[in-house]
Amino acid sequence: MVALDAKCEENSQCQKLDANAICHESKECKCMDQFVNDGGVCASVLGENACNCEAKYFVEDRKYNESVIESVCTAVVERGQYCRYDEDCYQRQLSESEQSMHCTYGECNCKNGFNSLNEGACIRDDLTPTGILTSVALSNFVEFFGFFVSLAALL
Repeated sequence: MVALDAKCEENSQCQKLDANAICHESKECKCMDQFVNDGGVCASVLGENACNCEAKYFVEDRKYNESVIESVCTAVVERGQYCRYDEDCYQRQLSESEQSMHCTYGECNCKNGFNSLNEGACIRDDLTPTGILTSVALSNFVEFFGFFVSLAALL
């Protein structure tokens, strides 16, 4: 019996394991379109009883010669996770401009311009309560300073 991702020559070798598997042009057993490899079994991605990625995972399409050969659930990178390079902290489901973390001293941390809310994901400073509070505090300071200057002018 041939397992998913094993080398193959024809579909029948793969279908002994799972009826929804095929021998891809990469000469490896892969799940057919509309199925994902779920622990070595091809599970449906459409309709009733379709599989979904668990929380903190996203669907990633793996490609061979620019065509999708399988969809898998890939873990979302979290703050504090071990890294060696900035790329280790990238969320592959996001574009380059949406990346919020980089590798600092071996851990994924928020980039400049991003903060962590409750030790969670990194979000833009202007969207965090800290950013909002900073704006409110600055506004209050300007208002107070203006009041102080006008009071001093009366004396």
